[in-house]
Amino acid sequence: MTIRGGVGGSGGAPGKMIDERGVRVEQQRPVAVTYKGVAIKEAFRIDLLVDGLLIVEIKSVERLSPVHAKQLLTYLRLTASPLGLLINFGEALFKNGAKRIINGRSSYLFGPLVLWVKP
Repeated sequence: MTIRGGVGGSGGAPGKMIDERGVRVEQQRPVAVTYKGVAIKEAFRIDLLVDGLLIVEIKSVERLSPVHAKQLLTYLRLTASPLGLLINFGEALFKNGAKRIINGRSSYLFGPLVLWVKP
């Protein structure tokens, strides 16, 4: 599914800008997991999957806790995705609520957020 009217189906400019740049975004994408021969068809749902590579987990809480980062890291490991963004809209400033998490690191990388946009 491609978002055509903004994230969450709310309509508006963000979805149009994403489409114009040719970036494919899937919302609430189910992911299947198999553990010890037992298949779980929809083990979890990815909030946003950007171009099949970037997982975006969206929260709206007063403060992020370590469990939120671990949740996203689990999603990255189960899907073999390289990069994830944990975005908390509950923070007073956006920059304080956006965290980058890289799969394959022994520790989480909570560095400054740098957004890359296709030319």
